[in-house]
Amino acid sequence: MKRTVMDNAIRSSVVVLGSLAFGYLSLELGYKPFLEKAEQYERSLQSSQQHQQQGLVLSLSLSIACS
Repeated sequence: MKRTVMDNAIRSSVVVLGSLAFGYLSLELGYKPFLEKAEQYERSLQSSQQHQQQGLVLSLSLSIACS
């Protein structure tokens, strides 16, 4: 009796883990184009913010040097 219960528990845990892995991979593959677009957009925002900050620092240093 105990052996059957243990086998069923192991089988159930393997099925659950397999289902979770399959679901995760399905979501990753299904939403990959959207995630790539979002990452690309985020990178473009970060680079534009860095350019703005560099321009601000440059303009401040020029205004200080001219004073």
